[in-house]
Amino acid sequence: MNAAEIESLGQALTDAGLQIVPWEEKADLYIINGCAVTAQAAAKTRQLARRIKREHPSSLLALVGCYSTAEPQEALACGADLVLNNLAKDDLVELLLHSGLIPRAPRDTEGECAEEVYPPVADKASQSARREISATHASVGLASETHTRALLKIQDGCNSRCSYCIIPTLRGRERSKPLSEIRSAVITLRDRGYQEIVLTGIHLSRWGHDFTPSLTLTDLLQTLLGIDHLPRIRLSSTELSDLDEGLIAVLASHAAAICPHLHIPLQSGSDSILKKMKRRYNSEQFKNAIELINKYIPKAFIGLDVIAGFPTETDSEFMETKNFIANLNVSKLHCFTYSMRKGTVAASMQQIPKQIKKERTNELLELSNIKYIEFIKNNLGNALSLLPERFDIENKIAFGHTENYLEVNVETENKLENIFYEIIITETKNAKVFGKFKV
Repeated sequence: MNAAEIESLGQALTDAGLQIVPWEEKADLYIINGCAVTAQAAAKTRQLARRIKREHPSSLLALVGCYSTAEPQEALACGADLVLNNLAKDDLVELLLHSGLIPRAPRDTEGECAEEVYPPVADKASQSARREISATHASVGLASETHTRALLKIQDGCNSRCSYCIIPTLRGRERSKPLSEIRSAVITLRDRGYQEIVLTGIHLSRWGHDFTPSLTLTDLLQTLLGIDHLPRIRLSSTELSDLDEGLIAVLASHAAAICPHLHIPLQSGSDSILKKMKRRYNSEQFKNAIELINKYIPKAFIGLDVIAGFPTETDSEFMETKNFIANLNVSKLHCFTYSMRKGTVAASMQQIPKQIKKERTNELLELSNIKYIEFIKNNLGNALSLLPERFDIENKIAFGHTENYLEVNVETENKLENIFYEIIITETKNAKVFGKFKV
C-alpha cells in the first residue's frame, strides 16, 4: 500500500517536471511515506528522516502518511520541513508547486494560471490536515520505468477495529475509488505498456461496500475482464470475511487474466487468541476457505499473515497456531512479531517477553520455509508464464514472477523484452527457483 502511494507521488512529481534520482545521488527533495503499523516501522522512519537531514541538511524533507498522522510532533522533531497526515498527503505536489519550494513544469497554454494564492508551507499543511481527502483522488501508481508492473490503489481505510491495529485511526473509514475511474486507470496503464497491475488497498476486498448500492470486488473484476488486451491482474490481499465462492469462482475461471495468488491475513490459528484480536472468523471457517481455494484453484499461491507473541498468548495457544498452519495447504507465511501500538486495545493487555516473541517468530519462519519449498517442489515441471522484472548482465540471468508468485531465475544471453515468456520450472536450490524457456 505504501509502495503504491509513494509511486503515485513519484509519478505526479515527474509529471510536474521533476526528475527522480537514484538514492546514492543528492536530491533537492526527499519524501518519506512513513509507516506506523509497528513500533519498529516507526523507528525506521525516524532513523531514515534523521539520516537524510544529517547527510543533506540543505535538502527539503517531507514526511507524509501513517507515521505523520500518528506522531506529527515526533515527525517535526526528526527534522522534517513538511509534515502531512493521511488526509492531506494527496495535496503534497500542488502544495510544493504553489509554495515555490519546487519549480512548476512549463504549461503549454496561452492563459494564465488561476489566481490561487497558497499560504506558506506550514500554514498550508495545517489547513490540509483538517480537510478530508477522498480516496478517489488517489492517482495511478507506476512501478518502474520498465513498465513491467503497476500498483493501482483502489481503496483506503478500514472499518474493522482489530484489537492490535492502529490503521483505522490513521487511515479513517473505508473509501473506495469509483469503478469508472479504476477502469480508466487500467486502460491508461495498459496503453503505457504495463503488463501487470496489482490492485492495492488497506482492506482491498471491501472495495465497493461503501457505495449505494454497494458493489463487490467480484463486480470490479468482472468489469475489468471486459477490457480488451487486459494486463495481468494481481490482488495484493484478501480478507477471509470477503472471500466468498463468487470471488473464488472468478479467480478459478480466469486464471490467465487474474493471477492465482491470494494473500490472506490469518494472524492466529488459536480461536481464543482470534477472539481477543477481534477477528471476524474462527479457525474452522478459515480452514474451510483454504480448502475451497485448494479445490477450485489447486495451483494457487496462498500466503498468510501471522502475528507471533500477541499479548496473553500462552505456549499452548502458540502451538495451536503452529499446528493449525502445518496442516493447511498454503505456500508461505508473512510473520510479524507483535508490536504494541498506543491507542489499541491490545496495548493494555499482558505483554509477552521480547525473547519469547522472537523465538515464536523464528519457529513460524522455519515453518514458512518448509511450506515454500514444498510449494516450489509441487511446481517442478510445470509450464508457467514469466514476466521479466530484472536482468543480471554479469551472470546473464533474468528474474521475474510467474502468475502464481514464484520468483524464477532464468539463464538468458540477452535482456528479455517486457512480455510474457512461457517457462518450465526445473529445480530449486536454497529456496531459489530456476526455470528454462519452453521450446
